[in-house]
Amino acid sequence: MKTVLITGATSGIGKNLTEYLAQSTEYKPVIVARNEENLKELSEKYAIKYIQYDLNDINNIPSIFTQLKENQIELDGLVHCAGI
Repeated sequence: MKTVLITGATSGIGKNLTEYLAQSTEYKPVIVARNEENLKELSEKYAIKYIQYDLNDINNIPSIFTQLKENQIELDGLVHCAGI
């Protein structure tokens, strides 16, 4: 199973992609968005991990990857859908 990080995962293309991959047997999405309520909803519905982060804060983006490492999550891909 491949792990894919999806930004902008709580609306639009990002949400549609999250839902599609979460139902797949080949992919496991890890989702990123700024709205924690919507992240929790998707996380509970599809049993997937999430990171709450506002990508407008470009100086601390490495913290996303620190959290992934701390949770022993290795990525196979990244889909950037966040609209800034």
